[in-house]
Amino acid sequence: MSDIAFEGCMEKCPQQPGAFKKWNRRWFILRRAGPLGSARLEYYPDASHARRQQTRRVIPLREVTSVNQTTHKSKQYVFELRTPVLFYRLSLPSQQNLDAWIDAISDVAFGDDDQ
Repeated sequence: MSDIAFEGCMEKCPQQPGAFKKWNRRWFILRRAGPLGSARLEYYPDASHARRQQTRRVIPLREVTSVNQTTHKSKQYVFELRTPVLFYRLSLPSQQNLDAWIDAISDVAFGDDDQ
């Protein structure tokens, strides 16, 4: 069985205070814990980088404290993934996509994954 629980494209807002808030499209892969590592959300510049596993950033899900839908002035379907130190604001094209990502991340991060 693959350790990939979910994958797809989302837009990510920069975290830096005072930074120009340009949303960047990234390819995300949600991985379950397994022989290849702990549960994590990886992101890449695009799907081709993901296939080659190049230029990856990793959010360890053991550090996630909450995953919640939120509001944003320029995006309609947004959620925040929070850790004690950082937060990630992510946007999707529809409520259906948003709900699917929130459910998948919550299942993997908080142990509700029955697979």
